[in-house]
Amino acid sequence: MFKALDQLASAGEEISVSSVARAAGVHRSLIHRHGDLHAAVIARAGQPLPSTAAGTQVSRKSLLADVANLTARNGRLAAHITRLERRLSEALGQTAWEAEPPRVR
Repeated sequence: MFKALDQLASAGEEISVSSVARAAGVHRSLIHRHGDLHAAVIARAGQPLPSTAAGTQVSRKSLLADVANLTARNGRLAAHITRLERRLSEALGQTAWEAEPPRVR
């Protein structure tokens, strides 16, 4: 199992529970059942990939932080939209209330 993990890391492949299980030829539940294996996979996945090209490295932790930040931002935007819709509804209701009723002939 650790050999497959080392091979993926040295090849610069994505490291996840599924990819390690696939490389080792086992079911991913085996990794989840063994705490030491799971911890090793998660720890290795958090390390930056070795790269020969100069550039920015993206780690799993930074991607998870981005997802958390974007989820929180989406929640704030949804709440803001709800407040704006409520204000618009109140303004339209007030305008309709203040309008003269149609005359019956």
